[in-house]
Amino acid sequence: MKVRIWMLTLCLLTGLSQVLAQTITVKGNVVDENGEALPGVSIVPKSAPKTGTVSNIDGNFSISVRSGEKLTFSFMGYNSQELAASAQMKVRMQPSDLMLNDVVVVGYMERKVANTSLRW
Repeated sequence: MKVRIWMLTLCLLTGLSQVLAQTITVKGNVVDENGEALPGVSIVPKSAPKTGTVSNIDGNFSISVRSGEKLTFSFMGYNSQELAASAQMKVRMQPSDLMLNDVVVVGYMERKVANTSLRW
């Protein structure tokens, strides 16, 4: 009976180590079409859209994902890209042809003058 328990434990530990070995840390850099760093680019794994990271001020990022995971890179004014994760990545974002409409903000102020006469 003890041999069976030890064999079961050994099998479980072996299976657990294989699951943990499938996670990789992806490090990389995101640049624009001119090679300038893009800070604030959203990097989200396709299988876990509620997790992710953003690139720092130098365009660098780091994220732990499963091996073979697809990463979606998105930034306002640029086309989103979906790329397979690898240990080292250099991503070049391309500008979007879609232009946003101009927004005009107009403000009006109305001033009411309070009665300032005093009675003694």
